[in-house]
Amino acid sequence: MRILLILLIIKVIFCENVTNEANDEQSHEEVIYSSEDIDPPKNDYKEEKNHSEAIQRILRDFEKTLEENKKMFDLAEATDTGAVIEDSDNIITIEPSRNITSETSAEGPAVDNSTKTRLVCNNTLPVDLETVPTVHLLNGSYFQLSLAEEFNSSISNRSQSATCSLTLFFASWCDFSATAAPHYNALARVFPQLKMYAVDSSMHHSLNTQYGVMAVPTLLVFHNSRPLYKYNYTEYSLASFTQFVSLLTGLEPQNVTEPSSEDWEGPVPSVAVKPLNYYLLLALLFTLLCGFREFSKSPLAGQLLDTVRNAWREAEIQHEHTE
Repeated sequence: MRILLILLIIKVIFCENVTNEANDEQSHEEVIYSSEDIDPPKNDYKEEKNHSEAIQRILRDFEKTLEENKKMFDLAEATDTGAVIEDSDNIITIEPSRNITSETSAEGPAVDNSTKTRLVCNNTLPVDLETVPTVHLLNGSYFQLSLAEEFNSSISNRSQSATCSLTLFFASWCDFSATAAPHYNALARVFPQLKMYAVDSSMHHSLNTQYGVMAVPTLLVFHNSRPLYKYNYTEYSLASFTQFVSLLTGLEPQNVTEPSSEDWEGPVPSVAVKPLNYYLLLALLFTLLCGFREFSKSPLAGQLLDTVRNAWREAEIQHEHTE
């Protein structure tokens, strides 16, 4: 927009220069016409006409430039989401991108999964099929290293084939995280070709700031080590997780399963543990001490203290009389 404004200002200045030159010529002509006794109002009409035509021409050029830039912007967006095809009639067709992943089955032939997806993932099935896939519970350092291994510098956007992974940010004291934990643990068996991580966000606050984690639990989909999509549904179940991953990545579920007793045990804990918050206790004790100090300075505290002293003295006097 700044460039367009600069071009418009240059054109207006150029138009003013042309108008000034035209005015000089017309003033010269007026002198000649006056010597020849010709009526000058015709020149004024010609000047107004030239000026209005120049302004209209500038506006037409400006609108044409805006339309061209809009077309270029639409084409740039289209190339990010799919292929742009232009035929002989100058009709632009946007073809949605397709995720073509070949997965080798146990029988041998390759299965071509061509689905319209938002991400293009090149994840393949693990070589060791006997090992049960599980969720990797990592700390902040190992999580960053794992993402660094997935990064490919030649990948520039999500329409290019790259490694995809899932990460669940949870908290050990959160009841909602405990509810989602067994279903996320079982999701690793449904998609063995995907790497799945879990990070305790209450222990690593820097990761929350880096990846925009505002609440727990938060499930993020990574493409080429970059977070692109977040699970924004309130239902934490294995079926909803499976549908979410399939729609984004185009990967087909390899196993149909349900959360088992092992999934309730871990790796992500399914029981919320309420830790003792020592900072909260310290804050409560400090508040009570400050309140007691302020109360001791009040007149009511002085009256109560005098009442206690008088009662104590009367009790001593009665005790002396009895003796």
